[in-house]
Amino acid sequence: MITAQELAEKAPLIKEGMEFQVLNHQKTDTLLIRVTSAATIKKSSCWGDYQKSMVWYETVTQASKRSFVQKKRTDGTTYTQEVWVPNPGVFYTDRASMSMASFIEYKFNKRLEVQPA
Repeated sequence: MITAQELAEKAPLIKEGMEFQVLNHQKTDTLLIRVTSAATIKKSSCWGDYQKSMVWYETVTQASKRSFVQKKRTDGTTYTQEVWVPNPGVFYTDRASMSMASFIEYKFNKRLEVQPA
């Protein structure tokens, strides 16, 4: 859980149009996170009205396709194995939203640093 101080320091950094990469769940590939909006919304509950900072974002990932490869066993026989490989030029986009605090904790803090070329 992030602290109020961390939230106050990092919330102003979250802007519409910002992009960064994070590792996927299996830590085998990268996902592109693109912020589409960040705003404070008004909400109501049985305890009264309040405001909540929210972030709307897209997660873009490379699509995969199924492929089959022939492999050889140690006894010399062959078999076919199913493997998933990147499908060039095909991407999936998932749209989602989170509270500002959750977005900072679960996405922004896990961003990959871009190494200079």
